[in-house]
Amino acid sequence: MKFERHLEIVKGRLDMTPLIDVVLLLLLFFILASSYVLQPGIRVELPLGGQVGPLPGRQYILTLTSSGLLFFGDQLLEWGELPSRLSERRAESEERSLVIRADGRVSYEQLARIMQIARQSGFDSITWATRPSFTPEASAPLDGGGT
Repeated sequence: MKFERHLEIVKGRLDMTPLIDVVLLLLLFFILASSYVLQPGIRVELPLGGQVGPLPGRQYILTLTSSGLLFFGDQLLEWGELPSRLSERRAESEERSLVIRADGRVSYEQLARIMQIARQSGFDSITWATRPSFTPEASAPLDGGGT
């Protein structure tokens, strides 16, 4: 018994639209699923410190530059605005973590003042951002002098 085949091979153009859709969906998935460190574009020379993993949950970031500029998130603040802004953020969210990114040349008095304001505003967890000690810059002398 012999059966006839009714199969025809059709040669045509390959449609790239589904392939592009899949690639864009994968790209979007990896972008949304990746964890990244939020570093605002404010230039700060962090002091040397130990290596600590990422903190759980969401943190608010307070940045203090060597010239005395104060940023909460990406917004420039005056020192007088800091207590009210921290209290507002603390009231609108259950998060109680604050990360202070202070330049290494900032005075201890300013850091103590920030900590006091943050405690009064209701932040329980205050963390200092530091630079890891194993980086090549860490082996350089702190005074910037050479040999």
